[in-house]
Amino acid sequence: MTYDEVKKNKPEEYESRRKDKLRYRYPRGESYLDVIQRLEPVIIELERQRAPVVVIAHQGCVEITICVFRGQTTGGSS
Repeated sequence: MTYDEVKKNKPEEYESRRKDKLRYRYPRGESYLDVIQRLEPVIIELERQRAPVVVIAHQGCVEITICVFRGQTTGGSS
């Protein structure tokens, strides 16, 4: 579902995520904190690389990776 569809069809889920995007988990899903923990070994390996690297991943994983390298604590708009 798109975010607009979630807002319309699952307003309680939409509101819970809006209040705490970092920690919110969709049913049977991951929170951003879960993804950060899962990506930690990958990010450590990326930091070791001295040649250009191509990362192919889902939007949330890319957002988190970019935030880590920029030293940001929050990311994109999704």
